[in-house]
Amino acid sequence: MPLLIVAIILVAVILIIRQERRGTGPIAPLMKPCKWRPTGFRNSESSTRWVCTKCNQEVFSTDGRPPKLCKRDTRSTSL
Repeated sequence: MPLLIVAIILVAVILIIRQERRGTGPIAPLMKPCKWRPTGFRNSESSTRWVCTKCNQEVFSTDGRPPKLCKRDTRSTSL
């Protein structure tokens, strides 16, 4: 019985660690802020594409500067 409890706790810890690496876990809001890097893909004169190295979110800006707020919790919308 104690072995079963240890196994369940171990599985739970592994799942939480995997979620945290993707930026979707329960501790994700406490993580360090996003680090945005510009990419040359799909850039135009009117917008710049930015990708976060922490949560892998993709955003576009019209002023050429990275976003100030994390976009981790925003949902994608269909066009």
